[in-house]
Amino acid sequence: MADIIIENGALIPMDGKNVIIENGSVVIERDKIVDIGKTKFIKNNYKGDVVIDATDKIVLPGLVNGHAHTWFNLFRNIFGDKTIGYLISNVFPSITDSIKQDEVHIGAKLAFIEMIKSGTTSLLDNPPIFVGGKSPVKPTATAVKESGMRCVIAPGMMPVGSDADKGVKEYRRLIRKWHGKSQGRVQIWPSPMEPWPTELLVPFNEVAKKYKVGITIHLAETNEDQNYTMKEYGKRHVNLLSEFGILGPNFVGSHSIWLSDSEMKLLAESGSKVVYAPGSVMSQGSGIAPVAKMLKLGTVVGLGSDGAAFNVDMFEEMRLTALIQKGYNLDPTCISSYKVLEMATIDAAKTLLLDKSIGSIKKGKKADLIIVDVKKAHIVPRHDIFQSLVFSARGGDVQTVIINGKIVMDNKVIKTLDESEIIDKGENAAKILVERAIPPRFLPKTMTK
Repeated sequence: MADIIIENGALIPMDGKNVIIENGSVVIERDKIVDIGKTKFIKNNYKGDVVIDATDKIVLPGLVNGHAHTWFNLFRNIFGDKTIGYLISNVFPSITDSIKQDEVHIGAKLAFIEMIKSGTTSLLDNPPIFVGGKSPVKPTATAVKESGMRCVIAPGMMPVGSDADKGVKEYRRLIRKWHGKSQGRVQIWPSPMEPWPTELLVPFNEVAKKYKVGITIHLAETNEDQNYTMKEYGKRHVNLLSEFGILGPNFVGSHSIWLSDSEMKLLAESGSKVVYAPGSVMSQGSGIAPVAKMLKLGTVVGLGSDGAAFNVDMFEEMRLTALIQKGYNLDPTCISSYKVLEMATIDAAKTLLLDKSIGSIKKGKKADLIIVDVKKAHIVPRHDIFQSLVFSARGGDVQTVIINGKIVMDNKVIKTLDESEIIDKGENAAKILVERAIPPRFLPKTMTK
């Protein structure tokens, strides 16, 4: 007896073959997918404790957010007109010193609610390694456990060279304590933050290799980043990373905007991966990543949202990716809707080093699935299913979310978290935190009390 059977849906396995299984079914036992196929075949061979009718709906792998900052969620709608350099210089130091553990916890849960409701089942979360003098991993991992999400937590070590040894010890401690918790849904990576002193790069990468985890950094996010490494080391970002042996299949460079052709070639040749977060970097005026060029070189590019204070709806990120890249390259064929969908599923899973377990609907993989209701006025007629998802569907069209074989959202109602209570707590916590952490001169003049 199967635990869950999804039947009568349009199934998109995301196996690289543009396959659509109309009137398809998925069979789930415990946390795994045990079979997929036509509904008639599945009905003749399986019975389920729970049967979900997906008529007029699309069944997809859960979306994967390759780069997020849920700890920053309580600062939503404040810094949409500021550059990342402004935030690093004027805001982040005060925030990281002031934010408390319970605020990290409620911010993460608030972000996870939005993610679940818009179809995201996995993410890489990138908090500072210390907030308020303490590690943010416990409150974040607790939110992961409570919500049912799947999360790589990559605490970012700020560039204080004398603390490199402290950072290495802390990463080792965090990996030993938290990596693999919550049925494997919590993982820990190191993340040296920019501008990176060279003394942080090698020891942190050695930690990643020892524990067989990934390492992620903010790569060439702004032109100023490139100017800094040129001034300090006489090399561009990727060249510096290559010299120190950081590039490779376990390396993920978020943003990757200001790259030269030779840098893109180095990334591709080393098997390094990239995460593109179009909404956030556009709002900050950081630039447009050369995604189409990187894809042609064979680099794996996944999608992310960056700061939860901007957007965590991966349907919106897919739409922005397609529109921006087509416009930037003056070529509507430079990126297909199917490729964009890959970037939010299997390719993003590759950037989390989890593609063997998630990112596509396949026998033996984890049961991370979403069901999208496409019988909507803003979607029909559904001539091309991939264009329908990228250009017409919205996060709010997600009806059901399954993570690790558990129904986390049913008929748009989250079963693991109290949405109303968390929204109220988040709003109250944000007001108190902003007053405590941010000097009034850095707040928008139009900000309401």
